[in-house]
Amino acid sequence: MSLESLIRSNRHLVEIGVATEDELAAVVGEVHVVGDVRGRIEDWHVIAIRDRVERTTSLHVLGRMPPSRGRLTSDVVTLAADRSIVRTQNSYYLLGDPAKDSPSIEMLLTVAGALRSWGYDAAYGLTISAAEPSRRSRDD
Repeated sequence: MSLESLIRSNRHLVEIGVATEDELAAVVGEVHVVGDVRGRIEDWHVIAIRDRVERTTSLHVLGRMPPSRGRLTSDVVTLAADRSIVRTQNSYYLLGDPAKDSPSIEMLLTVAGALRSWGYDAAYGLTISAAEPSRRSRDD
């Protein structure tokens, strides 16, 4: 199973994958922390949700945030050039080591649950891989 295979129907409406260098470049900048840092995300990827209907792309950090299992952040606003910290729509996170391999099944299940909880299945008639993740909300 891969990020791309999570959506089983209407793939022409929404596409998911690891963010491209161009997509990452659009959010790289200086992160000035205002408030608390929520935690540290380890074994992370930046993933892109490409809405082909709205012609928008949102980036999210997918990784492990101990003691919870999988974590998928809200939209990335700014990613530090050195990849040490990220500002999302709702929070700040320190970034540990990036993942060396493709997202694990656990991480894929986290994404599948988030897509359903964020309403992508209902909005676009998507069939999303069935499984419930341990952590599926945006920066709850």
